[in-house]
Amino acid sequence: MSTDFNLTDTATAACTFKVNNTLANPTAVFADVYPPDAPGFTVAYPDSPMERPSTGLYELPIDCNAVGRWKVVWRSTGTGKGSTSISFNVKEP
Repeated sequence: MSTDFNLTDTATAACTFKVNNTLANPTAVFADVYPPDAPGFTVAYPDSPMERPSTGLYELPIDCNAVGRWKVVWRSTGTGKGSTSISFNVKEP
């Protein structure tokens, strides 16, 4: 994922989950999104707009509507339990 986006871009946060090095669909998948200077929010699969394009791969489009550093924490429960985080910057065009 690119680490820099322009204001009004759409960033796609993606995450893969594996069990024994094989892509797997966890029991539940969540993305905690933390915009700069604003309260965070959580999206849970299969809630829109989170998608699962293939086994073990989850994507979340994020409207870049605030300048600064954004963070997304992916987490899952049950089969394929795990967590990881990504961050990206949004700047004025």
